[in-house]
Amino acid sequence: MRRSWLVSFFIVAASSVACTALLGDFTVGNGEGPGGCDATQKTCSGACVSKEDPNVGCATDGCSPCAPTVNGAPACKAGACSFTCSEGFSDCDGDPRTGCEAKTSTDVSNCGACGTVCGSANTDTPTKCVTGKCEFACKTGFAHCGAEADTGCETNLQTNALHCGACGHSCLGGECAGGKCQPFQLASATRPSGVGVDNTHVYYTFPSVPAIQRVQRDGKCTPAAPCPQDFAGGAVGDPLTSIRGPSAVVSDGSFVWWTNQASGNLGRRAAALPPGAINNFGPAQSTLPGYIVLGGGKIWWTSGFGNIDPAPHVRKADLDGSNVTTVASYATPVATFAGFGQIAADAANIYWASEKSGVFHAAFTDPPCVEGSTCKQYGSVSGPFGIAVDATYVYWTEPASGTVKRAPKAGGQSIPIATGQDNPRGIAVLDTFVYWANTGTGAVSGASIRRAPQVAAVCDGAGCELVAPVPEPDALIAADDGIYWTDNSVAGGVYRLAK
Repeated sequence: MRRSWLVSFFIVAASSVACTALLGDFTVGNGEGPGGCDATQKTCSGACVSKEDPNVGCATDGCSPCAPTVNGAPACKAGACSFTCSEGFSDCDGDPRTGCEAKTSTDVSNCGACGTVCGSANTDTPTKCVTGKCEFACKTGFAHCGAEADTGCETNLQTNALHCGACGHSCLGGECAGGKCQPFQLASATRPSGVGVDNTHVYYTFPSVPAIQRVQRDGKCTPAAPCPQDFAGGAVGDPLTSIRGPSAVVSDGSFVWWTNQASGNLGRRAAALPPGAINNFGPAQSTLPGYIVLGGGKIWWTSGFGNIDPAPHVRKADLDGSNVTTVASYATPVATFAGFGQIAADAANIYWASEKSGVFHAAFTDPPCVEGSTCKQYGSVSGPFGIAVDATYVYWTEPASGTVKRAPKAGGQSIPIATGQDNPRGIAVLDTFVYWANTGTGAVSGASIRRAPQVAAVCDGAGCELVAPVPEPDALIAADDGIYWTDNSVAGGVYRLAK
C-alpha cells in the first residue's frame, strides 16, 4: 500500500509540470489579450506591440507597417494608417497619396495655412510667402489694411477715408484727398464764435443771439440727440440776465463754462440735459472776460476792461464759481497794457498772452503778480494774442507782425515758426504740428488755417502748409482726435480736421 501511494504522487506531480509547460503562454502578463498582451496591444512576431505604432500597422489585425508619406511621418488615427506633416508643410489637397504636398512656409496659395492666398492687387513686385506670412511690395499710394491676405494691397491710401495716408488713419467723417484728411463740417451755423470739446460733444457759442449749441462729437444725429442741440439761451428758456454775449467755452464732460462778455461774468451749467439753472459768477462789471481754461481744479480766465474797471487781467475761481481771485494785474498806467489775449494750461502752470504786455506764465500756486513787473515773462515778444503749450514749448501768435513763435516753457530764447502770415490769432498744437488761424485777407496767405512742424526751418507766407481756406476763422482748439475751429461768417459752421 505505501509503495502504491508514492507512485501516485509522482504521477500527479509530473502531470502538473507538463500542464504548466503547455499553458505557459496564457499566464504571462495580465492576461487581458491574446498572448498575454493588454487591450492597447497586439502580437507581432511573438511580441506585444502598441496598436498605435505605425511601424507595425494600426489595425487590430495585421502587422504590416504604414506606408511612408511625402513631407511627413506615418501615424495612427482612429485605428487606421494616417500621417502627420512636417513643420512648414500641410495636406491641403486632402489626397493621402500626395501626403503633405503644400509647403505653407513659402506657398503663396497656402501661406501659413491651407487656403490662405497671398493676393496680388496693386503690388509692385510678385507677392511672396515668407515663413508662413504674406509679404507685399505695394505700389505707391496703396497698402494692405484689411484682415484677409488674399486682397493684396487693396487699400488706396490717397482716397480711403478710413485709411487716409496710412492704415488706420480715419478722417472721422471727412473725405480723404491726396492722402490727406479734409475738414469735416460738424454743424452749419451763422457766425459761431467760441468752440469747446469734451468726450461726447462739441459746444459753440453765438455772442449776438445770445446762445450756445452743441453737436455730438461723432457727428451723428439721432432723434434723441438732434443736431444741433440748444444748450443755453432763449431757446431753452434762459433769461437774458443769465447769458449775454457768450464767447469762449470749455467743458469737462460734467459741466460747461463760458464767458459772458456783455455782462462781464462767467456762466456755468451742468452738461446733462434737460438744462438746469445757470450759475453766473465773476465781477459783474465791464471787465470783458475773454478766454478761459481749466487747470489744477480751477477755472482761469483773461479780461480786458472798461474805463470804470480795475486792472486785473487774469483771474481764477473754484469750479463752482466761488473764491474768485486775482492772478495777474496790468501794470500802470493801465491804458498802456490793456488788451485780451488767450490763456492755456499744463499739469502745473498757466500761460497767457497779453496783447500790450507780453507772454507770461505762473505756477498754479504762485502769488498774484503784475505784468511788466513781477510776472514771469518770456522775451522777444511783440503784441501776442493766441497761446498754446505742449510738453516742451509755449507757442504764440503775433498778429501785427504776422509771426508765429515758440520758446522753451522753462524760459529761453524765442524763435519764429512762421513769418509773413495775415493777422494770425488763434493757435493750437497737436502731435508734431502747430496750427494757427489767419484772420486777414492778404494776398500772401489769406484767411485760412495753416500749420507748420513744431521744430523745423521757419516757413514764410504761402509756403506754410494750407490746412483749409476759411472765410472768417475764429476759435481754434486741439483735442485728442484733431483740431476744431469755427468759421464766423454768415454761412459759417463748426469744423474738425482729424489729426
